[in-house]
Amino acid sequence: MKRVSKKAFLAIPLSTMLVLAACGGNNTDDQENDTNNTNETTENVPEDGENSNETAMDEEGTLQADPEEPIAIVNGEEIPMEQLQMQMSQYEMLLAQQGMDPEDEENAAMIQELQQDILDLLVDQELLNQEANAQNIEVSDEEIEDELDQMRGQFEEDEEFEEALKMQNYTLEQLKDDIRQMKRVQELQTMAHLEEDQYAVSEDEAREYYEEIAMKNPQIGEFEDIQEDIESELKLDQYLDDLREQADIEILI
Repeated sequence: MKRVSKKAFLAIPLSTMLVLAACGGNNTDDQENDTNNTNETTENVPEDGENSNETAMDEEGTLQADPEEPIAIVNGEEIPMEQLQMQMSQYEMLLAQQGMDPEDEENAAMIQELQQDILDLLVDQELLNQEANAQNIEVSDEEIEDELDQMRGQFEEDEEFEEALKMQNYTLEQLKDDIRQMKRVQELQTMAHLEEDQYAVSEDEAREYYEEIAMKNPQIGEFEDIQEDIESELKLDQYLDDLREQADIEILI
């Protein structure tokens, strides 16, 4: 199984982060000049009902496919195309904002790899969601409201928050569902429900992974400073590997 960062994994189910990405993108014209830097990564968010996803993936048919068409089946539960489409459109929008043309042939391989990575993460997300159900992990309405309050706090007015949801073609109930799922998975990822010694990572394994990520990110810090985080991440990888091996997974694209 391809190793995936826990932090990256957490980002995928969070359509809540898409809402936060719209912060600053809902200001009035009078505020536009003062918030130009803030809006740099959100100015191309599509208006309600507008399709701005004419990217290289359209040629492959992914973004134009039936949103209800299943892309994978995990233990009998379907993952709809809509989830992949939403993630791909957001990532490609971010690439475009960084000056990279998703339609450029030179980027086609990267876009294809990105699609595969997202598909893998969606499968892992569904596996962990099912495992959270099996472990009876619950999230209170109060916890969800607290998270919502923090999100609303990113906006000057409630109307701006509501407009951000609208721009993402997202409802408040969908947002609450994502928050609930996020918190359930976060609790599951602590692996507190497992035996303490069920998964183990040697210092050599941790160092090998550290060297791998340090090559890509030299500012990551000293090994000793992040050793515990690395070991936790690798244990989570082992846990996900076990869930995958025990699961009935069918990929349809």
